[in-house]
Amino acid sequence: MIQKKHFSIHHDFKTGMLYRLCLSVGIFLLAVLLIIKATEIFLSYHNYPPGVTGVIIAFIIIFLGIGIILYFIHYQFMQLEKIADELDDELEKKESMPSEK
Repeated sequence: MIQKKHFSIHHDFKTGMLYRLCLSVGIFLLAVLLIIKATEIFLSYHNYPPGVTGVIIAFIIIFLGIGIILYFIHYQFMQLEKIADELDDELEKKESMPSEK
């Protein structure tokens, strides 16, 4: 008899949580960058050390990129779980049918 293995999307190295976290951090940093740029434009406040905006932009790109990659991996795990469920259903149907001789 074939031993059944159950794979769950909830045990996929936590990619769902990680992609949400990375995208959230990236969006938060984007908001911080927009606030910094708005204060520079409207209040003429240029007291930030040089290179701060460049570093923030680099982290935005890194976090958003990692978040998008993890979302893709999470989506692939979801598709794989659907395929595994369909195969399990087909296997159960075959096992429940009486064998013809």
